[in-house]
Amino acid sequence: MTDKYNKIFLTGYCGTGKSTVGRNLAQRLEWDFRDMDDEIVAQAGQSIDELTKGGTSWQKFRELELEVLRDLLQQKDIVISMGGGACVNNVVRENDDRTYGEIGKVILDSAPRALVVLLTADEEVLARRIGRAEMRQTETRRPILDEKTAKQVKATTKEHKGDPARQKEILADEIVKNSLRVYRERKDLYAALTDKVVNTEGRVADSVKKIMGFLE
Repeated sequence: MTDKYNKIFLTGYCGTGKSTVGRNLAQRLEWDFRDMDDEIVAQAGQSIDELTKGGTSWQKFRELELEVLRDLLQQKDIVISMGGGACVNNVVRENDDRTYGEIGKVILDSAPRALVVLLTADEEVLARRIGRAEMRQTETRRPILDEKTAKQVKATTKEHKGDPARQKEILADEIVKNSLRVYRERKDLYAALTDKVVNTEGRVADSVKKIMGFLE
């Protein structure tokens, strides 16, 4: 299909459909598919919620994310669903004056034969997708991204210790609100990663078709 690219990175915020589109794209290309968050969880032997202590500490997760990114860059004929904060997060690395997002962007920019595609959707669509996904999960997959807010929410849910359903509602609602706030902060950073953009509000097949067009 293409001699120019041998790997495709799908970036974008949570809820933009990176995993769904990525799996379908990989199947169409007959390439492998990898989800960066799944790779991190597999390497760590912990869930994202456990790794980040409920969103209150992101250093360990972001360090592992850089390692996974470097590993995936060595592979060929592969479609990668990037984590929502990969190459755009504002977590400052210890003993460094750069954020993990800045470091990740440098690594991604240096990748040979890599196509980076940004997936997008309107905020209302993202809020609906994120909220529904959280309410379906027994354990949150998307911890709150702001450490201060995560600590406040953790204290609030403790007040409803005997009501797990209410705790879940509070957490899901805060995750949606926090997610939209962080999304607005990251919009320009996402745009700086690539000029290849696909809106995923329509059919998955349409998104895959547009990405395929970038390969021609």
